[in-house]
Amino acid sequence: MTAARAKEIVFTEEMICKLHFLFYNAIDSEQAGRYRSHQVFITGTEYVPPAPEEVPALMKDFTARLNEKKDRMHPVLFAAFAHRRLVDIHPFTDGNGRAARGKADR
Repeated sequence: MTAARAKEIVFTEEMICKLHFLFYNAIDSEQAGRYRSHQVFITGTEYVPPAPEEVPALMKDFTARLNEKKDRMHPVLFAAFAHRRLVDIHPFTDGNGRAARGKADR
């Protein structure tokens, strides 16, 4: 059963990686759906995302927090929280915004 049809959605790292794969596979099939293995920098900002070795633990915590908050937050606030936190962790080499927005834009 897909998450969209489930009575209750349980957020997982696998789900987020699958979404990234779907949105990013046509751009870079080797990196699509895989956590980054090197440090990245975001053009136009001084923010430096966490080191790659921190990503798995941060994503595990992120999905746990999503599942804790999903029924307690207004949907708009929840979406903003999820988007901001995923982009802050920046788990993928590229395409983090696409995965956070759920949109396959270029």
